[in-house]
Amino acid sequence: MTNSDGFSNPGYMPLRVSAEGIKHLSSLTQFHSIADNILIRLAGRRTRLTVPDRWVAIALILSNRILIPVPLPHGRPQRKPAHREVLRPFGVRREHAKGENEGREVRVRGLRTPCRSPPQYPQQFGCDPLVLRTLRTTGPLSARPTPQRDVMRGIRNPFRLRRAESIDTDDAFLTLFEPGILDVLPQETLWNSVHIIRSAAGGGKTSLIRMFTPASLIALFRRGKSDSKTRELYQRMKEFEAIDETGPKILGVALTCGPGYSMLQDLNIEQARKDRLFFGLLNARITLAVLRGAVQLRGLPFPDGLQGILIASSKQTPSLQSVSFPCSARKLYEWAEQREAALCESLDSLGPLKSESLPGDEALYSLALIDPDNISLDGMPIAHRVLLMMDDIHKLTAHQRDLLVRTVIDARSSVGVWIAERFEALSAQEMLSSGAEKGRDYGETIEIESFWRARPDKFERLTTKAANRRIEEAEDTELASFSSCLQETITGLAWDQRFTEIAEIVASRVKSKYGN
Repeated sequence: MTNSDGFSNPGYMPLRVSAEGIKHLSSLTQFHSIADNILIRLAGRRTRLTVPDRWVAIALILSNRILIPVPLPHGRPQRKPAHREVLRPFGVRREHAKGENEGREVRVRGLRTPCRSPPQYPQQFGCDPLVLRTLRTTGPLSARPTPQRDVMRGIRNPFRLRRAESIDTDDAFLTLFEPGILDVLPQETLWNSVHIIRSAAGGGKTSLIRMFTPASLIALFRRGKSDSKTRELYQRMKEFEAIDETGPKILGVALTCGPGYSMLQDLNIEQARKDRLFFGLLNARITLAVLRGAVQLRGLPFPDGLQGILIASSKQTPSLQSVSFPCSARKLYEWAEQREAALCESLDSLGPLKSESLPGDEALYSLALIDPDNISLDGMPIAHRVLLMMDDIHKLTAHQRDLLVRTVIDARSSVGVWIAERFEALSAQEMLSSGAEKGRDYGETIEIESFWRARPDKFERLTTKAANRRIEEAEDTELASFSSCLQETITGLAWDQRFTEIAEIVASRVKSKYGN
């Protein structure tokens, strides 16, 4: 459901934005340099709604007056000011005659944005003034940049950040990411095979995907080996050939398959047309995500940076006959944007659906289009490899999921593809044979829980290290390690009774659902 302004109504499940709304949202320059995953994570975390794509996220951010991060010039971390800033309404001053504030000068000024950064949306929030308290200095200030300090200090309880999407900054994500989870990935076939990654909720699928996105790799390269908290992770990613001394080497693109796709299956049209619309929407969004990622990976401004990126060939994509190749990435981006808008506009229309006129595709042509050799900047490939990571596949319908997996495998693309899903997506037959699938054109299915179940000692070390990382970043704690909070054994009569109760509960659930 949409409002008259073309935005999804926040009171309902956000599914899509109309074409008119997309056109308006794409013109808002303050969002251009912010990656999709950050906008989706921010909107979902603040509204508690399922956010399927970039445009729904921006609409929710605007309608709910959610603050957005302001990118700094050249992507440098913001230096901490030499004064104490307190947000208060204009004109409010308090007396500070004692303690650390004694003798400090008090002055009031308006809020200013960093130099050369895009302005915030003026209707989104007011510019409250800042009360500044100058610090006493014993000498002249250094002209050198302030070294980056502990990015997680101030988080009262990092254990509450149980999802990768809940961690707002890439620096905080890297600090909490335990490199041992990378052991589940097969290093030999990681880049030249299709990999299906399965786990229960919270198993680590989304964290793995986020680790290979441009934002995380750029932050890891910036911190590098000089930061003790990321030194091991940097070395592991270097072994995977995802990064080296010159910077990130792969273009990893995350695409969330939200409920917007499954709605296509409810249309009152024949199945063949539903499949064409499904592929058409996927091709458009994959193309958009890859081009935005390419700009971010190379540190270019968006969308102006698209003009310098060259797309060599259409790879015989039927729907691209109207575009002359070679062409700029900006032209291809506009084409994909128009296709996505046309599909969303037709689906939003209250009138009868004219499916025969909708832009659709017979296959996933975008996999050939985003080949690393087909996208270049200054005569060089945009990256050594392109990795497409599709998350939340379990939110698709069973037909869409089977069609997507089968199509990706049959494509035999040079682009690496990860398909991440929960076990709930599997049929009973797939569940019984889970973990045994392996084909000539795709690697062995990665089941995270099964991997660690066969390595209990290694898993215990991994979880202990991950917990200790969070303890180190927690505020106001005297704990030295997480193991001090655990019992050494769980034996005895009380535990035996508890285990029996748990077994009976699980057995009753299985019997009620599947019978004896």
